[in-house]
Amino acid sequence: MLIIDDWFMYSDSTNLPEKKGHKSSTKNHKRLLEETIADKGTVTSVFGGFEIIVHDSINFPWSHAFIILLELKHEVWITKEENSLTINTKPSPYR
Repeated sequence: MLIIDDWFMYSDSTNLPEKKGHKSSTKNHKRLLEETIADKGTVTSVFGGFEIIVHDSINFPWSHAFIILLELKHEVWITKEENSLTINTKPSPYR
């Protein structure tokens, strides 16, 4: 069980746009991730998913970002590239 303090805004999937796979919803999800991550990382849309480069791994909002991505039913991978961590996602085929 995952407990996150002060995390109610995105814990209910009704706060996410409903049109899956639609270009504008991808932009909305990107904006939501950018607002959540702020200056702790960089979000790029990539083939229906996202690439997030973590700039500040200590202060990065890990749980918040993962909740958003999992609510979107994305598969998530974390890799270390040079001196930073990178989160890559794609929509799950098992939605």
